[in-house]
Amino acid sequence: MPNPLACKAAWQERQQAGGLPFLSPVTSPMPRFYFDLVLGAFPNRDEVGYEIDSLHMAEIEARRTAGELTRNRLLQVQGATSEDIRVEVKDEQRQPVLTVTVSIQVDHEALMPSLRM
Repeated sequence: MPNPLACKAAWQERQQAGGLPFLSPVTSPMPRFYFDLVLGAFPNRDEVGYEIDSLHMAEIEARRTAGELTRNRLLQVQGATSEDIRVEVKDEQRQPVLTVTVSIQVDHEALMPSLRM
């Protein structure tokens, strides 16, 4: 089970790995989107936000982030986790505009005879 620090670490890892490619350090007329991360039951609120030119581009970034977090989580746990990974995108007024959820579930129907304990 992840802890709140794992969620924060995942966000920091994402920023160190190149961050959000649409990050703009100057003020512009582009809309600001916030990318809140949720690993299982542990949320990590994006306090800064990022200027991205469209909702479509924000969705692409949310998908990319969710995929990378899922991959990193699977490598750390070395197996499937039953906890969802969500990237919740909010607009400038902090209103939800989209959510990307990645869920992995492994169901073992039956063990092969040679694998029984």
